[in-house]
Amino acid sequence: MRVMFKIVFVLFFLFPTLTFSLDLGKLSKSEEHAQALSILCIQTRLDPNEIHRVMELFEKKKKLPADVLKNAGNKAELGYAVKLANNIYILTYGSRKQSKEGPFCSVAMDNVSMEAAKALINQYFTTFALVEEAKVGLSSVSVFKGIAPGFQKDLALSIQTEVGMSVFSIYYVNP
Repeated sequence: MRVMFKIVFVLFFLFPTLTFSLDLGKLSKSEEHAQALSILCIQTRLDPNEIHRVMELFEKKKKLPADVLKNAGNKAELGYAVKLANNIYILTYGSRKQSKEGPFCSVAMDNVSMEAAKALINQYFTTFALVEEAKVGLSSVSVFKGIAPGFQKDLALSIQTEVGMSVFSIYYVNP
């Protein structure tokens, strides 16, 4: 989680005048977070070509450099920073072809508590059910399992929060 904070800090320290936009109308904060997770990970179906296609819809976005992705430590192969309505989201994707873990898509959001993150899943992703919770150091981790339109296999949706940053990750339960 500290790595994701460093990515966000470095990204906006190096590119302070960069702006991102996509008009989604007037959304509440939780609606925007749900929309970000849906647009960036679920609708792209863990397919890097679809992620690139969706990113083309954004007039301004920032592709994350390879060294930033490498430092994230999650085996990400591509990443973007993008602003939807009012918040900036960090998207990372990895195929993990070299392992049996299968592909993943993660979206990092700032200022989302674990309680708010779980409420977001319970309200907007009702086909997912909480199956596990844990504390790992200062991080809180919750894992949901369920189905989503367009996917042939069950998915896991995990949330990891630490010090003002939450990362939502989607991946196959059994790749």
